[in-house]
Amino acid sequence: MEFIKKTDLSLKNGGYLSNKDGVPVYNDQFVNAQHRAHYIVELAHATKGKDYVGKKADSFLTTVSEVVEGINATQTIKYAKEVKAPVRELQDKLAQEAMAWIKFDSASSTSKRINEAMQQFNIIKDFEDFGLFFSSDIVKLPVIYTIEEILEAVEIVEPHLESIKY
Repeated sequence: MEFIKKTDLSLKNGGYLSNKDGVPVYNDQFVNAQHRAHYIVELAHATKGKDYVGKKADSFLTTVSEVVEGINATQTIKYAKEVKAPVRELQDKLAQEAMAWIKFDSASSTSKRINEAMQQFNIIKDFEDFGLFFSSDIVKLPVIYTIEEILEAVEIVEPHLESIKY
């Protein structure tokens, strides 16, 4: 067993997990968390720019109706000044507060899901903060991901966390 800190771990010769002297090392929990992180990060890269919700198609009949209304409005002569609705400061403030609470609930729910998903990567956080014990064994990893990289990926795939199998 060897205690290794963040700065003393690297991938050598095509991805072999090694200590600072280039000797192959292994920690089961760390390696498994890195494999899960690789899946999440790759999934996040693949989901960027994709639209999973879709857009409602425009209606041609609605467009025709809008054009007719626009033409009719330009042909109507207005002789009386149009009356403007009074400002509803209290109603506007209440609506803003209601929207703030709705956004808070949504953000709170999102934060909770992200934090729950990140729990599986606590071993990587421990490694970054303190270091871990590694045994001597050979294992290959594609990349050694940091908590920041994993968090960024989890935030991207957050709306789909329930359907992710890892």
